Amino acid sequence: MADVTEPAAELGARRARPSWAARVRGAVVAVLALAGAVGLVATLASGPLAGLFRPQGAPPSPVPASPSPSLSPSAIPTPGLARFDPAASDGAVLQLFARVLKQSVDSAGEPDGKALTGALAAAGFDPRAMQRSADRTSVDLPAPSISVSVRVRDTCFVGQFVRAERSVVGEVTAPISTGACLIGQTVPVG
Repeated sequence: MADVTEPAAELGARRARPSWAARVRGAVVAVLALAGAVGLVATLASGPLAGLFRPQGAPPSPVPASPSPSLSPSAIPTPGLARFDPAASDGAVLQLFARVLKQSVDSAGEPDGKALTGALAAAGFDPRAMQRSADRTSVDLPAPSISVSVRVRDTCFVGQFVRAERSVVGEVTAPISTGACLIGQTVPVG
């Protein structure tokens, strides 16, 4: 307890200063928050959504190695499957999937989801196993990206066209708990 003869200003100043332990806890919380923010930025700056978080005109960042196969269109070798073969490996199917999407983007100029899923169907993928995101936002603007997917066996082949960069990425992933490949509201394919 403070001495009653101590001036009120000194008493208030001493109470306002946090203890050493409180300052250490505050510093630890700040460091952890910063580390979490850096991790979130690193996560958003890689993978299929990378184009949405990169400044326009900036060179693409290198894609880190991941346990699931993924391909950028520039890394897709030309030889491979000409049409979808259900017995083909995931890697061969991914190459075909990404190549078909890239060719659709290159030939269509500004493709929509229907053109992307139509190109996949023409390559032999089952339209009943496909999903796609909306072409327009809820305020009727062109969507910054269009996602399409095809479920083959217990594997999802997910592709994304990013309008600003006119880029296409594809990756293999597991279905979500509902069995679908895309999260959120999708548009009927067909």
